[in-house]
Amino acid sequence: MNSLTRVWHFALGLLVAMASVVVFAEGVATTEIDRLLEQSGVSHTLREIEPGMVQSMQQTGVSLPAALGNAMVLSAHQAFQAEPMIASAREQLQQKLDGAQVQAALQWLDSPLGQRITALENRSAGTAVQTEMEQFREGLKKSGAKIGERRMAQLGELDRLTGATDMALKLVEATALAGVSGVNAAMPPQVRMSGEALKKLASDAVQEERERMPAIVQNTMVFTYHTLSDDELERYLSFLRTTDGQVYAREVGEAVQKSMMDALGRFVGLLQATLKGAGSARGI
Repeated sequence: MNSLTRVWHFALGLLVAMASVVVFAEGVATTEIDRLLEQSGVSHTLREIEPGMVQSMQQTGVSLPAALGNAMVLSAHQAFQAEPMIASAREQLQQKLDGAQVQAALQWLDSPLGQRITALENRSAGTAVQTEMEQFREGLKKSGAKIGERRMAQLGELDRLTGATDMALKLVEATALAGVSGVNAAMPPQVRMSGEALKKLASDAVQEERERMPAIVQNTMVFTYHTLSDDELERYLSFLRTTDGQVYAREVGEAVQKSMMDALGRFVGLLQATLKGAGSARGI
């Protein structure tokens, strides 16, 4: 399993969890916003990114020069700290959503089923559950169990409404580009690649992931929601189909994506500085 696959098997759990992240309105008290951050699962999701990224980079399965591997781990640890990411998402959503939209989201999130779904999504967002997720998929294969047509249609609609696959594709490509850009900038000027060459290198590196992403997202959702009945999942979709639900899903997705892109930008800068500071570019 290559490094990008490891990163994104972890990250897909986070992407599923993003579907239940709460929204915030300008004028809402900070204490209330913080309560909503915790109750909705957004804080949990963003706190899982740093350990997940670090773990993925430590277990790439690819032989890297020690200086590069260490620099990537150190830069990821610093760049993906949770609090700046949470602050970025909070600021974005405060600018985009009003009080009525917040209340509509809270009405769903505070319901017993809403709370149960958030708990399931939080669980899938963690690094510790990845082994169980793989065992679940293997169990389905061995038993020959089939997922019902209604459930598969529901998961397909959930993917469309939350934009999970589209977001995954954008972020996996951005992650690949960030990595190669950081290393490239630390190389001697005479051997650095052009911007277009870097984009092609990153695009080629994630081609397999790009082709497999819809199936990977689907498999992750099958696991995440397997304890829900079809009727319960339908109630979740009913909320997301509403005008408020559509605004909620769109704005939350964009806010979390911006938070991730900002962190990737920090990662590139930190990786460049670390490699240059260590004088390691010549050995990469």
